[in-house]
Amino acid sequence: MNELDRSSKSQKDWIDEYVKEVIKYHKVIKRVPEESKVQLIDLKSKQLVFIGKLAGEFAEQYKTIYAARKQAYAEAYLAADKYKDAKAELAVTDLRKAEAEAFGNWKRWQNALDTTREEINAIKYKVRLDFADGNR
Repeated sequence: MNELDRSSKSQKDWIDEYVKEVIKYHKVIKRVPEESKVQLIDLKSKQLVFIGKLAGEFAEQYKTIYAARKQAYAEAYLAADKYKDAKAELAVTDLRKAEAEAFGNWKRWQNALDTTREEINAIKYKVRLDFADGNR
C-alpha cells in the first residue's frame, strides 16, 4: 500500500468517524424533551462541530477535483492535434463525474451545517422568549 492509499484510507476512516458522531448526536437529540432547550443547544452545538468539519472536507475534495479537471483538460487540449475541445472534454469525463459527486457531498453537508445553525438560533430565540415571559 503506497503513501497516497494510506492517506486516503486514513481520511476515509476519520470521515466515517465524524459521520458516526453526527449520527450519535442526532439520536441523543431526538430523545431530549423539547422543554430542555439549553441541553438541545449544547448538543446541537457539539454536533455542529462535526458537521462543519465534514462540510469543510467535502469542499476541499470538490476544489481538489476541480483543479485536477482543469489541469487534465488543459493538458489534453495542448496535446491534441485537432478537435482539441472534443478531445479535452473526453479526457475529463471521469473527473467531471467525480467533481459532481464531490460537489453534491459538499452541498449536502453545507446545507446540514446551515440548517443546524438555524435550529440552534431558533432554540435560542425560544429561550429568550421564555426568559422575557418569566417561564424558566
